[in-house]
Amino acid sequence: MRLATEDPYRSYDMGEHGETRVGPALRPGILSGFVGARLVDGAVIIGPDGDLSCAGLVLRFDTR
Repeated sequence: MRLATEDPYRSYDMGEHGETRVGPALRPGILSGFVGARLVDGAVIIGPDGDLSCAGLVLRFDTR
């Protein structure tokens, strides 16, 4: 996992699976409460089939 402060890539369509939107974290978004906080730890949750597909992320910030 790599986090960067560079300009993000553009939003994109994922067909029948919805879309990925790239933009500022605004309320009521789940990450909006962490804007300006320092990310201190992160972990990738591996998919249930055991391959290296990402099923989720755990992020820990310095604020809570």
